Amino acid sequence: MAGGVAAAVTTPLDVIKTLLQTRGSSRDAEIRGARGLWEAASIISRREGYRGFFRGMKARIVTAAPSTAICWSSYELAKAYLVSAEEAS
Repeated sequence: MAGGVAAAVTTPLDVIKTLLQTRGSSRDAEIRGARGLWEAASIISRREGYRGFFRGMKARIVTAAPSTAICWSSYELAKAYLVSAEEAS
């Protein structure tokens, strides 16, 4: 659940980051000229409104939630194994 919530909350920053990362291959002069976070956010807001910041949120949640669950489960299992191995010695 935490991974899904984190993915949803950080989606606007990810959308801005993606615009900035892909501006070099854009044919749009305004996007090519974006120079930072606030300028990229302004372009998204002006063109797509509030909803533009949440583009791709469902896909991020669907991939982030299981990934986070697997990561933390692996960590907890490894930690439990190492603690029990240390206690046995």
